[in-house]
Amino acid sequence: MNVKQAFSNGKSVLPFLTCGYPDLETTEQVAYALERAGVGLIVLGIPFSDPTGEGPTLRQASECALENGVTTERVFDLVARIRRNCSMPLAFMTYANVVFSYGTVRFLEQAAKLGVGAIILPDVPFEEKEEFAAVCRQVGVQYISLVAPTSEERLGKIAREAQGFICCISPCGAREIDTLRQFTLLPVVACGGGESCPGQLAKEAAAADGIFVDSAIMDVVARHGKDAPQAVFDYAKSIVAAVRQD
Repeated sequence: MNVKQAFSNGKSVLPFLTCGYPDLETTEQVAYALERAGVGLIVLGIPFSDPTGEGPTLRQASECALENGVTTERVFDLVARIRRNCSMPLAFMTYANVVFSYGTVRFLEQAAKLGVGAIILPDVPFEEKEEFAAVCRQVGVQYISLVAPTSEERLGKIAREAQGFICCISPCGAREIDTLRQFTLLPVVACGGGESCPGQLAKEAAAADGIFVDSAIMDVVARHGKDAPQAVFDYAKSIVAAVRQD
């Protein structure tokens, strides 16, 4: 599924789910709830034993999923089930070692086969992305570039080489986003940065084309466990309404 579809109805909400937390069945049902809530794209996290830089909620989710026996292969099986009932854009987010261990070409070919349109690898520096980005181009998966506030020259280089959309991993103001748009027509997505209030998330997304919501969604899952689908639906729907109203 082409990730462009995620931005076809105005500002997009991109929620993150750690696959297998609290279990794979709940992840599947939460994904359907997010689609019903009107989000633009779901980012599916493949758990990793050392999720560098993640907060306590996401770290706990990864640890729990791994303890439950969640593997890359089981995540692929999950996506196959989701794809039978859900046609919305999907992306993977994981770490380079997960892809290496599975086999980069094999991993990305399988992702493409399942209709996963993009991949985010937060631990891969921009200068080292090509070994993944080249394979992505070959199989039709978008390699998503991450940016933080930096020099205009570096922003331009990242923007010119980006695929799919650009994700600002640190709070980026209108100035940085405007700079990115000088070099690319791709959508620019802001990061919620731990915010949970729908109104505040809408403010973060004001200058962007969408908002990436990670720990806030998983906080809801952590509070409700196997009963999370309805709670996530209600919360995600409120974010979608706030972001698009803004």
